[in-house]
Amino acid sequence: MIEAKEAIDTAFSKIYDYYDESQLKDLLLEEVIFDNDLNTWLITLGFYVPNTNKKAYNSIQMIVNPNNFDRLYERKYKQFEISAESGTVLSMKIRDGN
Repeated sequence: MIEAKEAIDTAFSKIYDYYDESQLKDLLLEEVIFDNDLNTWLITLGFYVPNTNKKAYNSIQMIVNPNNFDRLYERKYKQFEISAESGTVLSMKIRDGN
């Protein structure tokens, strides 16, 4: 049986199987949940990606008004379901940030 720390380490290493390191700006652990019924760890990682839905601001505008960061980037979340018995990643899915 694996503990939370090992499940977290697994999620951090596996995300790089799917994304290039340069795509994961400010990668952080967001949430850790143990599901007793399924005997799995649910590990949520969050990171910023370039925001393609809003008007981008140039770097000078960011210096003048750093609150525009959320216009350049948006936070994304990936949730890994990891077997507590084997440590195997069972799934990776989009997790809504709300």
